Amino acid sequence: MVALPVGHELESCHQRRRTVPENVRPQAEPQERPASKSRVRRGVSFAGATVSLALSCTGEIHSTAPEKPARVRPGPAPQGRPDAVSNASCVRCHADIAAEWSGSLHQRAWDDPTFLAAYAVEPLPFCRNCHAPEASDDEADPRRHEGVSCVTCHVLSRRVVGPRPSRNGPHPVLAAPDMATSEWCGGCHEFDFPRPQAAKMQRTVSEHAASQHAERPCQTCHMPVATDRLGRTYRRHDFRVQGNPAFIGKALSVTGRTIDDRRVEVSLRAAAVGHAVPTGDLYRRLVVRAVDAEGQAARPVVLSRRFVRVDHADGPERREVADERVPASGAPRHAELFFFSPFVLPVHWEVAYQRMGPVEAAVFGFDLEADESVVAKGVLTEEDP
Repeated sequence: MVALPVGHELESCHQRRRTVPENVRPQAEPQERPASKSRVRRGVSFAGATVSLALSCTGEIHSTAPEKPARVRPGPAPQGRPDAVSNASCVRCHADIAAEWSGSLHQRAWDDPTFLAAYAVEPLPFCRNCHAPEASDDEADPRRHEGVSCVTCHVLSRRVVGPRPSRNGPHPVLAAPDMATSEWCGGCHEFDFPRPQAAKMQRTVSEHAASQHAERPCQTCHMPVATDRLGRTYRRHDFRVQGNPAFIGKALSVTGRTIDDRRVEVSLRAAAVGHAVPTGDLYRRLVVRAVDAEGQAARPVVLSRRFVRVDHADGPERREVADERVPASGAPRHAELFFFSPFVLPVHWEVAYQRMGPVEAAVFGFDLEADESVVAKGVLTEEDP
């Protein structure tokens, strides 16, 4: 492995950054420190000499000899980033990848209308630290609109990192092999409720570890390999999921059958997916529907997590009592749909993905029908024996 100068500090051309607080200063990697399941923090590994480089406004690099940088993430709890590095400095040189990121789920993490509607009801720092990790607590801070930006993942302890080291270009890149793993995504996709309980509020990384595709990291599907105009390979940064029913549909294998003249069963299994379906936010759900030749609709079945409200002196708690989503393991989830009168063939069934149910939609002022995506559908033309 080639010995490589690693790490650099970024200075604003107009304002020097504040001193890094003690709790986030670069520090040597401890010996076998156990990782938190709710927010994994890892050091950045590298080869060769340990050298820090300060990048001036003119592009000049000055050695400062630091220790190894600690892993800092946005996370659902404050991470102590002392100041935001200008994301514009990344965009200027990495225009093609920045164009992919612009408009992505990461870039729109703060501006997403669904999030803003929910945040207006519950304006918690707990939410803001994942959806606008580069911004301050000031409601007018324009950096909120950057969402999860280039610097959120690629600048740690004021050093540029990537899955592979590089000395090309105006700054060196530290090798952070963890960037190519699912655990890297855990800071914002795996965490406890504000009041911890047996179930985590989001547990996508744990679901992935228990899935039939555990050997393939999240980036395989969510950052597929592409080729740029110079013939170089890289991973895409558009993070396409929401609004892409074909992509979501690949996550499921769905079949249907009749049980008798009033009942239809739709069976769902996880297919090309490494987590439960749906995953992420606690109100996401699948709705299974069926309608017969005369327009009679069966009673729909909702596949989601279920919660009860528990009141405490300091406020209410959502406590999970059931998880009826399609499991990541590949085990089937059967939805039995009941018609009040004997159905008339053919029966058309469909599976719709929704980001919340009608109760939450009413509270948040959300257009549930407009946001819904149909991700699977089929037709039953004869009764099964």
